[in-house]
Parts: sequence; C-alpha cells; structure tokens
Amino acid sequence: MNTVSPDVVNSIFNDYKNNFSSNINEDKIFEHFTVDNYFKILNLSIEELESGLVDSQSDFGVDGFYIFIDNLLVSDFNIEDFDPKTVSKKVEIVVHIFQIKNTVKIHENVPLKFHQFGGWLFGDTQLELPTTMSDIIKERVVFFRSLVVKLATKFPKVTIQFHHVTRANESAVSTGYIEKANSVFDTLKKTRLHR
Repeated sequence: MNTVSPDVVNSIFNDYKNNFSSNINEDKIFEHFTVDNYFKILNLSIEELESGLVDSQSDFGVDGFYIFIDNLLVSDFNIEDFDPKTVSKKVEIVVHIFQIKNTVKIHENVPLKFHQFGGWLFGDTQLELPTTMSDIIKERVVFFRSLVVKLATKFPKVTIQFHHVTRANESAVSTGYIEKANSVFDTLKKTRLHR
C-alpha cells in the first residue's frame, strides 16, 4: 500500500481533470487517472487505457480489466486469431483487475467482489458465465480461460493482480478490511486453473 498525502493526490488529480471536457463525470476521469498513472511506465495510448475500462452496471465489481502477454497489451479478444507461435517459450500472462472508486471511503465488500469474480475468471472453459455479466467482461474472461488452455504446452507464468483504488487515506483501512482481503487472496492463491 502506497501512502501519498491526500492533498498531493487531490492537487495532481485536479490538474489531470483539466485534460477532459467539463461534461465528463469525475468518477470516469478518476478511472482514467488511476490506470494512466499505474501503467505510466508502459506509455499506453489513451485508446489502450480506455480499452480496459469496463465499468458498467453489470461489471461484477470490475472497473478495469487488462491482459498482457509478454508485456504487450491484448486488444484482440478473438482467441481463434491468437497464434501461440507468436509468444516466447517462457510466456508470461499478466491480468490486472481494478476496482476504482473516487471516494475517500474504503468499501469493505471489495475483497469479496474480487473473490466472486476470481471464481468466474479461474473457472473451467465450459463454465457458463452469468447472463447478468456485461459482454465486455465475458469477452475478456472467455479469452483468458481459453488463452491459458491454448498456451498450456508452454507452461505460462500467470499473474493476476487485483487493485482496489480509492482516494482514501491509509488510515481509513480497517483491520476488518485487511483480514477480509488476506483471507480472499489466500483462497485465490490456492485456486488452480482446472482444465
């Protein structure tokens, strides 16, 4: 957990907002701000950053969903078009799942949302996704599951990173939240991809 003064974050965010039209919702701008800063070293384009922002009413608690193969952002989620020969023998798949809230409060149910979503993400390729899940989330989950199977002979290193981002100060993190998060992530670490 990184600690930055709320005043500094607010100042930087207020400057960042000037890059957007005044009719764009501040919560959406905060989502951009979050992923832009997180992926800054990768120098992703605005289009690439926006491609992973999947916030909707049926997002299962996922506001950002990015898949990288050998440090390259996936933009084509048609698994049939993916050629395993294009990746290294020691292929690495990294998935970033973001829950982003433009609030100074930490919602304690976020680790449980990550746990629920992890079940869908790590599910068998035949496991049917909920009809209430947005199409863009389904597309990425199906691609990820199929990608792991398609690259199985290369024994890919798979890393899933869950990010809960708010404007809250570190002191707002309760012991209960930390215990829930640790429990959820310990459980997810034990989850195996079954095929």
